[in-house]
Amino acid sequence: MPHLTDSLYPRSTKQPTVGFVNRCGYWNLDRTAGSGTTTATLGWNNNPCFASAPVDAYVTAWQSSQWKHLGNAAYTGNSTTGTVKNSAAFTTYPQVLNVGGVCGLTAGLTANRDTLYSGYLATFTATPSNQPSYKFYVNDVLKQDSSVATFKTHTLVNGDSVKVL
Repeated sequence: MPHLTDSLYPRSTKQPTVGFVNRCGYWNLDRTAGSGTTTATLGWNNNPCFASAPVDAYVTAWQSSQWKHLGNAAYTGNSTTGTVKNSAAFTTYPQVLNVGGVCGLTAGLTANRDTLYSGYLATFTATPSNQPSYKFYVNDVLKQDSSVATFKTHTLVNGDSVKVL
């Protein structure tokens, strides 16, 4: 498994559904013979860069200049040692694959009132606050991509959803 370099496959360039991409390596999958369908089962063993439970793990692939979520059709093990299999068969080769997982970031809301009204300032703070980058989304639309763990907005309306990856 080669070391994952951000210059080749930037971990921050990903679909919004991808929480994180393992930073310690990746797999190259190529077809040398045959024409049948193929899925991949990727594994980890005491990987310091991966700590998700297998139920939260999934296969990612570098496609169209970004990491894409390929699902979790089956898994084994625990956060220390385990495997995960992608959901759909591959139809093109080569594939650059990696293990992704649910990001451990959460966002808490701070408001200057007990009730947050439309137009009032809301401040969201991601935890943990020691990550290299934070992407804040409102209704699945990227609103802030930076190294700052806080996101401020006064444009929320009833029913809006805010998440951080």
